[in-house]
Amino acid sequence: MNTHLVRLCVVLIAVFSVGCQPAKPPPTPLPTKEKTIDKVKDDVEKSMKQVQEKIDAEDPQKKGY
Repeated sequence: MNTHLVRLCVVLIAVFSVGCQPAKPPPTPLPTKEKTIDKVKDDVEKSMKQVQEKIDAEDPQKKGY
């Protein structure tokens, strides 16, 4: 009888410990302000470089006219 009581307690503890877990994990954190700003700055720098390369390619002085 005593072993049945111990087994019952172990099973109940296991059930309660599993039942107390959160239903779903917490959401992932949002990106930081600095990370977002750095990404935008990088995109702006790439765009500016592309524009400057296009201007340089179309510049008559650099084409050798």
